[in-house]
Amino acid sequence: IKGMGSAVAGGSGKSLAASSSVGRNGVAAAPVAADLKRRRAESSSEESDDDEDAQVVEAAGPASKAVPKKAKQAKKGKGGVPLGGPVPSLSVASGDHANAYMEWLIAPMSLEAFYENHWEKAPLLVQRNDRTYYNEILSKPDILTMVREQYLEYGTDIDITNYVDGQRHTLNPEGRVHASTVESFLSDGCSMRMLRPHLHADPVWKMCASLQEHFQSGMGVNVYLTPAGSQGFSPHYDDIEAFVIQIEGEKQWRVYSPPEGDELPRYSSRNFEQSEIGEPVLEVTLKPGDLLYFPRGFIHQAKSSNNEHSLHLTVSTCMQNTWGDLLKKVIEQTVDVAFAENAAYRASLPRDYMDYMGIVHETDDGTAAGGKQAGEAALGEKAVKRAAFAKHLRKLVRGLADHLPVDSAVDQMAAQFVHNSVRPALAPEERELTVCGGRVASVHPYSMVRLVRQHVARMVLGEEVVVLYFATENARHYTGKESASAEFPLQAAPAIEALLKGYPGWTRVSTLPGEEGAEAVDVATDLYNRGLLMIK
Repeated sequence: IKGMGSAVAGGSGKSLAASSSVGRNGVAAAPVAADLKRRRAESSSEESDDDEDAQVVEAAGPASKAVPKKAKQAKKGKGGVPLGGPVPSLSVASGDHANAYMEWLIAPMSLEAFYENHWEKAPLLVQRNDRTYYNEILSKPDILTMVREQYLEYGTDIDITNYVDGQRHTLNPEGRVHASTVESFLSDGCSMRMLRPHLHADPVWKMCASLQEHFQSGMGVNVYLTPAGSQGFSPHYDDIEAFVIQIEGEKQWRVYSPPEGDELPRYSSRNFEQSEIGEPVLEVTLKPGDLLYFPRGFIHQAKSSNNEHSLHLTVSTCMQNTWGDLLKKVIEQTVDVAFAENAAYRASLPRDYMDYMGIVHETDDGTAAGGKQAGEAALGEKAVKRAAFAKHLRKLVRGLADHLPVDSAVDQMAAQFVHNSVRPALAPEERELTVCGGRVASVHPYSMVRLVRQHVARMVLGEEVVVLYFATENARHYTGKESASAEFPLQAAPAIEALLKGYPGWTRVSTLPGEEGAEAVDVATDLYNRGLLMIK
C-alpha cells in the first residue's frame, strides 16, 4: 500500500432532501437541532408551489436527446439526519448522513432513480428555479478573499486559461497568486480554475468529507470562475464521474456522446476539434442552483453567458475505482497464493520452450529447418508443442479461480481509498470527544468508545502483524504522501475488528475481545491518540 497513487468532491420551498430545495443556509448551516426541527415541521406541514417549477432533464443514453421529466422525489433522511448540514451529529451515522447529503445534492431526483438510470450511463440535468440552493458553498468574494489572505501558487492552486481560435492556452505566471493579477486576467476574458478549494474553504472540505462516505471513493473538486462571454477549455472528456454545481451567473453547456470505444475511459482525453465531436446529446444553460451530471467519457464544453461572470464547482469521484482496478490486485495476489498452495504453478517451464514459443515462432513457416519436407515436419512438431503449451497455460489460468483472495484484494482497494480520503470533518460535539478537540482523556476498561467515521480506517492482514490504515492524519486534500498507518500484533486484530464493525454503536472497552483486558485498553488508547475514536 505504501506510495499508492491518487484517486485521486428545485424550487425555493422550505423542505430539505425530500423536496427540490433547501433554504438559504441549507448547505453550510450547522446542524442545530432546533432549526432542523422547525424546518422539518415546515416541510411536513406546508406544500411549496415552487417545487412544481423544478424539473429533471434526462438523457436516456449516449445517442438520445435530453427530455424534461418530473423526477421521483428523494426520500427524507433516516434518524433525524441533518439533511442540509455539512457534517453529521453524534446521533447520526456517517453513512446515513452521506446518503442524505447526496440526495440533497441531486434533489428532487431520488438516489434509486439516479443509480438506475444515470450513473455511468447518461447525463442528468436538474433545474430548480432556486438561485440560493448552493449559495453557502462558495462565492466569488470568497475566492478573492482566499487569494488575498492565503498563500496560493500558480499551477498548484490556480490555473489561468483561455480558449482562442479553437485552442486552449494556459497563461500561468510563476510564483504566488495575487488578487490584483487574477482580477486583471478576468477582465481580459481569461478563466480561473482553483484546483484544491477544499484545502482553503471549509464548506467545500465538508462536502468532500460527506460525499466520500457515500461513494466510498476519493473525491476531487475544481472551481471555475469565468468572465462573461468566455470559454476556458477545449472540448474533452474526463476520467471521473462529474457533478457540475452552478453557483453564480449562467453557463452554456454542451454534452456529447463518448467516442466509440471510449465509454467509461480510464484516462482523460486530449482536446478535441469541434469538427470531431458531432451533435450534442444535451445543450443547456445552467443557472444558479442547477446541477449537471455526466459520466466519464462524455465530451463536454462550456461557455459563460454574455451578461455576467459564471462560478461553478465540478465535483468528481470514482477515478480508477473500477472492477478492473480490483481485478489487477486480485490477480497479482492470486498468483502468489497459487504458488504457495499448488505445486503445478511451481513446476519448471519446458526445457526447450523458447524454440517454439514467442512472436518469432508465431508465423514461422518451418522452411529454415532444411528443405520443404523437413520444414513441414519441423513446423508440425512446433505446432503440436505450441498447442500443448497454450493448453497447459490456459488450464493454469482457469485454476487461478480456486485461489482468489477476494477479501484481501478488497482490503487493498479500501486501504487505497483511506489513503486518498480527505480528513474527516467533525461536528463540534464530536470533536470535543476526541483527542483532536484538545481533550486529555485516559482510556479505562469501563470507557465507552466509537469510531469517528464508518470508513475512516481499514485493517489489512500481514504475515506477522496487522496494519491499520487511517485517514485522521490526512490533509484536507490529497498530497501524495505515504498512507498513515500503524502496526499491531496479530492478537490485537479481534479488538480492532470489533471497533471497526461496531460503528455506529458505542463499545465498552472491557467487552473488546482479547486475551487480556489490558491489551484492549492499549489498543483503544492507541486508536484514541490517533484521532480515530471518540470517548465518553
